[in-house]
Amino acid sequence: MRRVVGHTVAPYLIVLGFTICLAVIYYWLLTGYWGTTIGKRSLGTWVVRASDGAPVSLSASFLRAVIFVLGGEVVPLFFVADNVWLTTDPRRQCLHDKAARTLVVRTAPPGRGPAQAS
Repeated sequence: MRRVVGHTVAPYLIVLGFTICLAVIYYWLLTGYWGTTIGKRSLGTWVVRASDGAPVSLSASFLRAVIFVLGGEVVPLFFVADNVWLTTDPRRQCLHDKAARTLVVRTAPPGRGPAQAS
């Protein structure tokens, strides 16, 4: 039994670490550079600074991504708490939005939206 656990835990942790890193990079860079992920873009939503609606910074998007991904992977029932918080918050911010001081909106910040036709 000990040998089986030893042979399965290490590969699991390696894959888990790789998956966490990949997810953080995805959410961080897409939100930081585009202001949205592929899923948010398909829904027409954007991540902006909560204070003034300006594009989110790379550091804020990194913090947001780390809390979202690590919270979901490491903390039991994090996504339940995150979504319950969302439904009770007056600004509809999740916990990872509160921590990063961001807000999800339906209007693209200046310079980040789809090209406007003249």
